[in-house]
Amino acid sequence: MIVNFDNIGSKLRERTATQNDMKYETLEEAVEAAIKLATDMETLVKITKEECGKYQLFGNGEIVKVIEVG
Repeated sequence: MIVNFDNIGSKLRERTATQNDMKYETLEEAVEAAIKLATDMETLVKITKEECGKYQLFGNGEIVKVIEVG
């Protein structure tokens, strides 16, 4: 068996999450994502409004909504 270790990290670097991937333009988009996460993880999810005007799950801004499914 031949294993190519030269390429192992390149696939991981192809798609790296950035901070903008976690921000939503509208509260409705953030709520939809929060419901999915809350359901998958069986936990509550806090949605915040960031200084840039976007919404973020578990962000550092003001908490505007808490989603708890169950």
